[in-house]
Amino acid sequence: MKILAIERLRGVAIIAVYLIHAEFICNAFGYFAPLEKIASWTGVDLFFVISGFVVTLSLERLLPERAPSTRASLAAPLSPHDGRSLRTFYVRRFFRLAPVGACALFLHFAGSAIAPHLVPSTPFMTLRLWSFEAATIVSGIYNFVGPFLPHMTMAFFWSLNVEEQFYLLLPALFILAGTKRVRTIAAGVVLATIALVIRPLFSPDSFQIAHCSSQYRFDALAAGVLIGLQRDRVKLVLGKVPGWLRKASCLGALGLLPMLPRHTSEHFQIHGGLVIVWSASALLVACAYVDGRDVLDFPVVNRALEYVGSRSYAIYVLHTAFLMLDETIYEGAGPGLRAMLGSRAGQTGRFVLVAAVILVASELAHRLIERPCIAAGKRLGKRGAPVATVSEPGA
Repeated sequence: MKILAIERLRGVAIIAVYLIHAEFICNAFGYFAPLEKIASWTGVDLFFVISGFVVTLSLERLLPERAPSTRASLAAPLSPHDGRSLRTFYVRRFFRLAPVGACALFLHFAGSAIAPHLVPSTPFMTLRLWSFEAATIVSGIYNFVGPFLPHMTMAFFWSLNVEEQFYLLLPALFILAGTKRVRTIAAGVVLATIALVIRPLFSPDSFQIAHCSSQYRFDALAAGVLIGLQRDRVKLVLGKVPGWLRKASCLGALGLLPMLPRHTSEHFQIHGGLVIVWSASALLVACAYVDGRDVLDFPVVNRALEYVGSRSYAIYVLHTAFLMLDETIYEGAGPGLRAMLGSRAGQTGRFVLVAAVILVASELAHRLIERPCIAAGKRLGKRGAPVATVSEPGA
């Protein structure tokens, strides 16, 4: 079951991330220059909260609440039910993320193998650097290593590594904390510890390190987990708020996400701004669950965002390769062609063409790779899966 308002939020998140990468890599907006105002890395935080919420719904079906007397312990062996549930969860996550991620790695490999020999100023890295980045990505530590590299060419993978690390731990929490109450307390402790202790007291001055390292980012995912665990209470509380006020709050939160990074210092963003960002994101996710009409449910806009949101993962991992290809072509062009491509009209054409190519490539990846692999993961996960397991709600 997909929640359409959540898909719209995914659409908002990927548009913000795409635009900020377009600004960094080629900065060719042309007549679309006003879109730079909504370009923001805060789309990743919105993705984190959505991910924590959606995966919690899946885990609750695989590992439902149990009586305190049957709660697992560290000393006890893993029960057959819990073992099957973990297998189902990890098989589904692997087939959900790895195939399209591998496609992105291949695109960057192709760019690294060809572009530096033809255009020395290409944003693609050398094969040696690609091999190093790919090794850290596959091993799941890119988010810790990347900030210390001269340039994070495949920077989008850092957030996937953060999620992988979080989802290695979250199922164990659900097994050890068998009741919803204890799970809520545990998630709240994670959120409060990072937001109120680790981030304000121990965050480094480097934005890249604070932005990418899991110990400073798990609170956004934990916020999504808390909304998922307490969704009935959230629905009860927000249901009492007038609809016009919820809509206005959502619009305010959507405006805050791109505004905060552009109008505050890096020091503030590191030590307090990230908390504001995931709080605004949590409000959006909660309202999307309670009443989807509160979140950008306007004619045409809603369907467009839902479409983009449903392809957001493919767009997320594929888009930088095509942006780098565009910049490589521009850098390698002769003086006359380069002047034309660098003009306002030329930049406009490049912006439209690259966006269209990315949408087509993402659609193909979604249809030919992502959907079949998700279906395969569900089939494999069902083998020996607990009876209570149901399909994952658009994770």
